[in-house]
Amino acid sequence: ITRMPLRPSEQIQSISVISEKSIDEQGALTVIDVTKNVPGVTLFGSYGGVRESMSIRGYRGVPILKNGVRIDSDFRTGSALSEMQGVESVQVIKGSAAVTQGIGGVINVVTKTPKFTNEGEVSLLAGSWGLFRPTFDVQSVLDKNQTIAFRMNGAFERSDNYRPVIHSNRVYINPSLEWRP
Repeated sequence: ITRMPLRPSEQIQSISVISEKSIDEQGALTVIDVTKNVPGVTLFGSYGGVRESMSIRGYRGVPILKNGVRIDSDFRTGSALSEMQGVESVQVIKGSAAVTQGIGGVINVVTKTPKFTNEGEVSLLAGSWGLFRPTFDVQSVLDKNQTIAFRMNGAFERSDNYRPVIHSNRVYINPSLEWRP
């Protein structure tokens, strides 16, 4: 997230990295769910689970990046939720080092890329208010020299709400191709 060739323990900034393992164990569905474990990061606003805005150390309108590229993250505009099915890790940088990126801090969502293995995973989540969420994650090496790999993950989510007029249907597909010449 800092673009410096140092491990998080060597950085002078306050950096928190939430790994894919932690995201899976927590059963996180949004960035809000993931960042609950990072001190100083809170939900500022949400509109019915379709938009979200974060606050770091009391500053609202925190920039959310996806693979280092800023996405609109303010709930008053056309912001979007980050689907956790395609996320490898979430990085949070706080303090003075984040001033060049945003006030209070920055959240970077790192998406999944091929790991040059042949494997797959399918899961199903069901819950209250008609929540039904099947997901998949498949990856494969495409040549015998192991220079090209493909990964596709996705999710479908259907849910209701305690309010009878609110329903949600979301589809997420994330294809990824990596070439190592």
